[in-house]
Amino acid sequence: MKAAPQRQEITFLALAVAVLSIAIALFIIVRLLTDRAETPAPPEPVAEAAPEAPELPPRDDADRDPFQSEIGQVSAADGSGELRLVGVMAGPPPLVVIRRGEQRSYVRIGESVGGYTVVSIGPDRAVLARDDDRVTLLLRP
Repeated sequence: MKAAPQRQEITFLALAVAVLSIAIALFIIVRLLTDRAETPAPPEPVAEAAPEAPELPPRDDADRDPFQSEIGQVSAADGSGELRLVGVMAGPPPLVVIRRGEQRSYVRIGESVGGYTVVSIGPDRAVLARDDDRVTLLLRP
């Protein structure tokens, strides 16, 4: 007679474990679906029209001594020192780092530094303009 109650307890425990497993599975599925529904889709990237830099003539490096550096520099219009190109960061929009004495300026096309306006940025140069004067600063190789 003792075998019947034991069998009932085991059957009840097995049934309870099965119901609990189904409840946990449903909870996880519902949680995943609601999390996915609440998470907004990332916005689509907007293509910005980057100003096109004028095509620069190819550099003739055949006669250049690789151990001599070409440093483009110009005196700032406001008399605050020499302007030197020390870095170019590609990307929309491109950015150049111009050093004037101990001060560094991070400028984009159309922005000014030392009385000059940046008109174009190449992979190793920046073209600055002031009135009718155009200056090309070259990046140290």
